[in-house]
Amino acid sequence: MNIVFYGQISGGGVDSACFNLVNKLADSHKITIISTGFSEPPALLREDVAYYHLKSDNILRMNLECFKLLKKLSPDIVVTMEALSGMVSFLPTLLCRKKYIVWEHANYYQNQGVSYIQIVRAIELLLSDAYVVLTKRDFQTFQRKFFFKRRLKQIYNMFSKQSEGNYNIASKTIVSAGHLRPIKNFDSIPEVASIALKNHPDWTWKIYGSGTDEYLEYLMEKVREYGVENQVEFCGRTNHLIEIMRESALYVLPSLYEGLPMVLLEAKSQRLPIVSFDIETGPDEILRDGINGYLVEPYQKKKMAEKIRFLIENPDVRQSFSDKSELDLPLFSDDTVVKQWLTLFEEIYE
Repeated sequence: MNIVFYGQISGGGVDSACFNLVNKLADSHKITIISTGFSEPPALLREDVAYYHLKSDNILRMNLECFKLLKKLSPDIVVTMEALSGMVSFLPTLLCRKKYIVWEHANYYQNQGVSYIQIVRAIELLLSDAYVVLTKRDFQTFQRKFFFKRRLKQIYNMFSKQSEGNYNIASKTIVSAGHLRPIKNFDSIPEVASIALKNHPDWTWKIYGSGTDEYLEYLMEKVREYGVENQVEFCGRTNHLIEIMRESALYVLPSLYEGLPMVLLEAKSQRLPIVSFDIETGPDEILRDGINGYLVEPYQKKKMAEKIRFLIENPDVRQSFSDKSELDLPLFSDDTVVKQWLTLFEEIYE
């Protein structure tokens, strides 16, 4: 089967999810990626996956470029990564009379800065051959919110990293990671740390990720405001997060919104206990509350601090959570996820 994936390849979790999938699909299918982001294929992509870059930044010209490429490539199926990307890929796919799948990476409540996102989603739910969301909770939300829902599917992103070594019970480092932007809610960390780490001066909280200089300065102001300069550190972007997790004591996710937070799967794979806000989609399908982590009511910073402090002061509980950290990881395995995608391709192409 000849399959084209279209999206803004510019670094981040969506790209990683795409590359993980297409690298597996390329074992048995012809795979092409059309990008509006990076002009060159990223290093994580297999060499036998064809890669094209749309050069224009004008949406009408991009539609025309995409149409010409699809005519040339003649795919059986086009998969668009995120609903908004369909503003370029949707019409060309229809004109070429190809099968069309939307692979949504944001949850229903994330508007991605666009007020008309639900209109775009409604149109694509009506006219696409399948509309894939990442979590069971989001699947239920889409079913409630949209009239046209028979094409709605739910497939997790795949995750296949294997754990190495044992949990480092002696570690006194908390870790968080992600893009430094408001939606990730890292500005709550200094306040949470001022409570959780107050009686534990030998513990540190390290945050990995990049952002604008202005936002980083805002975060540092928060660190100074709560007097945690010696315990909270913004460490910048890293290519070695797995290794860092392996030497850490626990992972904390303070995000306000996520699609499917792959970073929690990374933390689980390294046997880390996790504390996360129980936000709309993701964490409650990855964690078992009180079994291998804690889910805290969103925005309740004091409660999050209390859970972190409890884990700091109870290493036996941390060890117990670590021992059960790999529960449910098979749901996200390569074999499980690839099989679901292949079944979907067969369903819409027969």
